[in-house]
Amino acid sequence: MDSWLVLMTIENLFYNGLEARLRFMPKMNKEMFRGLITVIGVWGLAEQSVKDKEHRVAIQLEKGSLYARSIEIEAFGENIEHIA
Repeated sequence: MDSWLVLMTIENLFYNGLEARLRFMPKMNKEMFRGLITVIGVWGLAEQSVKDKEHRVAIQLEKGSLYARSIEIEAFGENIEHIA
């Protein structure tokens, strides 16, 4: 269990099923991050890249599904012109 807490802390990943809210704000390698997303019954990959004034976030589920009304990501300042 302790190793999962370390992973969750590094990814700063949180899913609130009651509010249908997903937060993904990596604490390491913010400009080029790739990690494992795990929620009960769901797993996949979460990626973030920041390059040339573009911020990309991709969440690819390999098993299960998540319902999210909102997704929270970290803002990278005023220089970002496009979020994909």
